[in-house]
Amino acid sequence: MAIANPVSFANSIPPQPMLNIPPPFKGRPEKGQVYYMPDLSGFEETGVTENIWQGHFVDWDRLNMGLVHLTEPNARAHYIAIIQSSGGVIQ
Repeated sequence: MAIANPVSFANSIPPQPMLNIPPPFKGRPEKGQVYYMPDLSGFEETGVTENIWQGHFVDWDRLNMGLVHLTEPNARAHYIAIIQSSGGVIQ
């Protein structure tokens, strides 16, 4: 049985450009290791927060969410990709 008025969503969402997101760190950081993550709070001008790995559950949550980077430039690129993927602009 054919549908009388099929709805196509193929053209309703504009194509998004490929985002260049450096892969997050996936290893096990050493206690005291500095790491960086994207910060969407608006309090950090660079969009990046520097943290020190303590092995706390918050550190592990961030790692498991793919937010931990070992360099500030990688965390900044991740921040930019999040903003751009939401249709936002960085001022």
